[in-house]
Amino acid sequence: MKKLTTFFLLFGLILSVVGCSSDKQSADEENKKDKTNEEVKNEIVEEISLGEDQAEFLNGLNKELDNLINFYIGLKNNESLLSNASVKDDFNNKHEAFTTLLTQYNEEVKSTLPSGNIVTKFDELMKEAVTATDLLKKAVETDDLETFHEADAYFVKTASLLQEWTRSYSGKKM
Repeated sequence: MKKLTTFFLLFGLILSVVGCSSDKQSADEENKKDKTNEEVKNEIVEEISLGEDQAEFLNGLNKELDNLINFYIGLKNNESLLSNASVKDDFNNKHEAFTTLLTQYNEEVKSTLPSGNIVTKFDELMKEAVTATDLLKKAVETDDLETFHEADAYFVKTASLLQEWTRSYSGKKM
């Protein structure tokens, strides 16, 4: 239920930022809303102070997420690869690299981040990413295509949200 609530909150935020206006009045209102959202984002960014190590971690995390997403897309497009031993080894290597980053986050990075809603959201996304990658690993190990498709969709959605977060904050130094 918490994941669903989080998804709808993020979805609502994205809709409020993107929005569609059909007439001038709506466009003016949207511009005001965009300015307000930009001001809110700036306030949030000011609230988060990332050190060089934290920014480096987020950039590395983003790279691993890209690698995993591309790998899963390749598997999704050619399901017969799931039964290939070298593909499974490649998957295990990518999964291990990602898991190492998640462990690093929990052991080293998490405690250095300031408290606040944004960091809490990032922590929730990291937990969802762990769940998604574990489901994918199980599906690949057992050649279970149905579970793979469910886990893949869940992972790509979670990873995309996580990447959006890391791209928004990894380059920021206050």
